[in-house]
Amino acid sequence: MGTSILSSFTLTGPSFDPEDITQRIGLEPTKTWKTGDRVQGTQIRRKHSGWVWSMPREESLDLGKQVAALLERLGPFISRINEVREELGLDAEISCAIYIEGQTPAVHFDRSVMSLVNQLEAEIDLDIYVYPDPE
Repeated sequence: MGTSILSSFTLTGPSFDPEDITQRIGLEPTKTWKTGDRVQGTQIRRKHSGWVWSMPREESLDLGKQVAALLERLGPFISRINEVREELGLDAEISCAIYIEGQTPAVHFDRSVMSLVNQLEAEIDLDIYVYPDPE
C-alpha cells in the first residue's frame, strides 16, 4: 500500500450524550464515545465524550482535497453543529492523519477550506506517520 490519508471532524466535551448530538445535527457519526468509556485496546478511560464524522482512509497524496470534501459534506449541517457546539461548550477539531509509505503528500488548505474551518471555530490537528521503505 502507498501513502494514505484520513480526515475527520470531531466534537468533544466534558459530558454529553452522542445520540443527542446526532439527533440535533441530523448527521450519523462514524464513531462516538462517552466520558468513562475505555479507549479501544487499552485500560485508559475517556475524559470527555466525543462525536466524530470521518472520511474513509484513502490512498492519496492530496490531504487538502480530502479535507475540502469533508467540509463540503458537513456544509449543510454547519449552523446546527455551531448551535450544539456553542450551547454545550464543545470543542471542534479537524483531525488529519497521513500515513507515509513512499511519496510524501501535499498539505495545503485553500481559503475556502480555511473559511469553513473558521466558521466551525475548529482547530486542525495533523498527525504524520512515516513507515520505513521496504528494502
